[in-house]
Amino acid sequence: MLLVPDNKLFDTIYLMNKKLLYALVALVVLLFIVIVVLVFAVLGKGKPGKQAVQNNQPVQSSELKFDNEAVSTDPIGDPRGPFYHDLYVATSPDGLTFSGSKKILEHASVPDIIKLPDGRIAVYAVEAARRSLSGLLVSISEDEGKSWKSGSVRFTSSLVGGADPEVILTDEGKIRLYFITFGQRPGGKKPDPNNPDPNIKNVIKSALSTDGINFTMEEGSRFEYPLMTDPDVIKIGSKWFAYISEGRKNIAISSSDSLSFKLEKTIRENGSVSNTVALGDGRFRQFYCGTGINSATTIDGLHFTNEVGNRVSDAPAGSIICDPAPIKVSDGWIMVYKVAKQ
Repeated sequence: MLLVPDNKLFDTIYLMNKKLLYALVALVVLLFIVIVVLVFAVLGKGKPGKQAVQNNQPVQSSELKFDNEAVSTDPIGDPRGPFYHDLYVATSPDGLTFSGSKKILEHASVPDIIKLPDGRIAVYAVEAARRSLSGLLVSISEDEGKSWKSGSVRFTSSLVGGADPEVILTDEGKIRLYFITFGQRPGGKKPDPNNPDPNIKNVIKSALSTDGINFTMEEGSRFEYPLMTDPDVIKIGSKWFAYISEGRKNIAISSSDSLSFKLEKTIRENGSVSNTVALGDGRFRQFYCGTGINSATTIDGLHFTNEVGNRVSDAPAGSIICDPAPIKVSDGWIMVYKVAKQ
């Protein structure tokens, strides 16, 4: 006997299935919308907008840009301070006489220079116009010093204020940034170079990076010394040397691992804020602030022979020039240096 389904029952089942299908489609669409909203929300948190600072911390990004817009007036009110310093670059065929000076950056001071692992040239400097929360900037050139792009140096672990940056490549190929933090003096008094307090010391600290922009602090301090500024670090043989400035005096300290330094000796009484480079023939040339920018050579890092003359021949007239940062490039040398008002 052939059984024929009841038409009403068939219609009811069909309508129920149709409603269930619509409900499932609506649920799928709703879930898709929720997922899209969540994805954009997550991406939005990680991407800085016009305001590049959140919760007073720099945004961690490999993009080279400043944390803030530059201020238009001196933020510390020091007419001889770094707000009134500019960075210039000059070139040389032999690494001894530099010329062709041109300005590359305003409101910056105390530069150091390095060739990054990918071949680009990077200059690190004190940033004096409140563009960087860290107080430091990096300028990178992809054409060996002909053009530059600048941005903030950032710290991934904690916000650290520092001065007088110095950068090296470690034996492992990472970028180590050294910088000075200053000892606190009662009432904010300036230190007396003729009568330093031995209990109040400036400190060299360091941080590591793989991209040259974001740095992670290393524990402890590298060296502590009263009135110390401007570390200049280089490896000579198997030993790391750092040359520190105490006013006009240049002092050598040394280390076997580039992390823990000990006092060696005074290099010179009059001529500091140095930068030392390898010449490729077993000698090392130390550029320093003397009468303009002068130089001396060494083989062992402790005994130097002075060279005659000024290394920059066409610095802006009527200005103080100092803080040399030279590096060898494919067609000679370039030097970044500071220009300040008399």
